[in-house]
Amino acid sequence: MSPNASFATAPSAQAGGTLAEAGSRHAEALRQQAILDALFAPDRAAALHALKGAGVHGADATVEAGLGAYRGNALAIAERALQAAYPVTFQLLRESAASAAAHLWRSDPPRSGDLADWGAGFGDWLAAQPSLADWPQLPGCAAIEWACHCAARAVDTETDVGTLALLATHDAASLHLYLKPDVWLVAGAPVFYETWREKCLAAGEALAAAQSFPPCMVVVWRDGFAPRVLPLDAAWSAWLQALVAGATLEDLLAALPEPDLETTLASLITHGWLLDIQVCQECT
Repeated sequence: MSPNASFATAPSAQAGGTLAEAGSRHAEALRQQAILDALFAPDRAAALHALKGAGVHGADATVEAGLGAYRGNALAIAERALQAAYPVTFQLLRESAASAAAHLWRSDPPRSGDLADWGAGFGDWLAAQPSLADWPQLPGCAAIEWACHCAARAVDTETDVGTLALLATHDAASLHLYLKPDVWLVAGAPVFYETWREKCLAAGEALAAAQSFPPCMVVVWRDGFAPRVLPLDAAWSAWLQALVAGATLEDLLAALPEPDLETTLASLITHGWLLDIQVCQECT
């Protein structure tokens, strides 16, 4: 539920070194991807072909033995990576956590050489397990934790306050508000939020504020280097859902979560959620 990330270019004085480093990183990424292809290849021939693409050569038997050892080691590393992203979920799963990680590894394998990118489907996988039907809070806790994980790794952006001037020059029906790429909305909070808060050791630091209402959803974002989690009431939940779904400002004005637009925008900016305001070309 995030807009596209922005990018930065390196200074021209460092272009040569930067291009060389970029080429090296690209080659390593291709090698790691080839190894991943070998790990999850459907058969022996495909695995050996992928390994040759990664620059691995030798007798087939030797290569296969090495691949088997690599598979075992990779699964152990993947389990630790998944636990780093889902500490509360692993705590709730207890002795079943290792088995759950192995199942996810086989059913939804990594698609890049960076294992920090892997694990987005863990909550959905948990929700689909009949044996975990009595633990409805598990997928929700996983959703909060993945949102925190992604918020912490999101690209840095600043609110483009200059785009606020569009409010004075364009009709509300032609304007869209966009959230920063580190902002995530997690629905279904009443089922799992309290469980996450009680079990998460970092919850005291992550919580942006206490709440005196049953949250409809939570919003997760990064404040400095740390993720923040804020429970939302019904008004803010519905409004932010409409915003990320692409509602125009005209639509959003019909159900503001604060007394007026100025107060609502001030809250978005103060929390660090608003990226910018843009003109919808199809609407003009």
